[in-house]
Order: sequence, then structure tokens, then C-alpha cells
Amino acid sequence: MRLLAVAAALGGLLAWPQPAQACTCGLQHDPPKAFAEADAVFAGTVISITDLTWVTKFDRLGAVSADFHPLLYRRVALAVNETWKGVTTTPIVVRTCGYPFTLGGQYVIYSYQSLDGLETDVCTRTKQIAGATVDLAYLHTLPSLPLRSPLLMPLVCVVGVVLLAISLTSVVAVVWRRHHGAPYTIR
Repeated sequence: MRLLAVAAALGGLLAWPQPAQACTCGLQHDPPKAFAEADAVFAGTVISITDLTWVTKFDRLGAVSADFHPLLYRRVALAVNETWKGVTTTPIVVRTCGYPFTLGGQYVIYSYQSLDGLETDVCTRTKQIAGATVDLAYLHTLPSLPLRSPLLMPLVCVVGVVLLAISLTSVVAVVWRRHHGAPYTIR
């Protein structure tokens, strides 16, 4: 009976569960293949991080550190410094699962399109700029895309609509005055 108890205890120790990981990754591709498979590739500086995981939303006492949660989802806003594919505006928001971004950190981001926009994770070649010399050496052989602020386009559209409205108003005023016989005078 004791032998059975010892065997059960030993079996229980051997079957002790290991912490789960958010994802497991195979062999990472080299920069050219990773670039070809990514929907967007750019370098940027983290300007804000928003936790999206249910643990941090319901853990009001701070008992569970978000950094250790295996299913950590965050929304990271980045000021884009340089872009090679898929991103032409700055800032940009990327959703991430498990990648340990830090506020103010600079990264080379390989991301893919998801239903929520751009997304990256620990299985991509995303890494801090300081450790991305091989990636940057390859990326700097490619042409950079021009960046623009997303606020610039709406501003250009508003100015265009205002100028169009002024022009149309002037044309309507001239036609109306000529049609109604009122003399057109400039003061």
C-alpha cells in the first residue's frame, strides 16, 4: 500500500502542470521572408500602452501583474519614425499579444492585418531597435515610404470644401443678379 502511495505521489510530481504560454513559435524567418509575409513593417517609438486583457480590467487590487499574464493583450500607440511597408501615417496603433513593449521604447515592428487593425506578437520579428541590426541592415536597402500626419488629410479636405463652397456661392450670386436684372457692382 505504501508503495502505491509513493508511486502516486511521484506520478503527481512528474505530472505537475507547467505555465501556459500565449503562443508557441516555430523558427523565425530571415528579414526578407518576414518582410514579404508582413502586412506592415516600420520603426517607431511607443507613446502609450493600453491593457486590454480581462485580468487587468477585473484585478482592481493589482494582485496579478499584467507583465506575467500569459494572454496579455495590449493596444500600443507608436510614433512612426520610418516605414517600409503598409504604414504611411503617424502615429499608428498596433494590438499585441504577449510582446513586452515599454513606454518610450523604440522598436522595429513586423505586423499583420487582423479584424482589429494591425497586430503583432512574440512570434514575429518585432524587436527593440538596439537588437535589430540585421533587420535594419536589410530594411535600409529598401525604399522608405513617405509619412504624413493623419490630421493633414482631413484638413486638406475641409479647406477644399470651403473653397468649393465659396466659389459656388459666388457663381450663384452672379447668375442670380444677372437673371433678376439687378446691377452687379463691386464696392
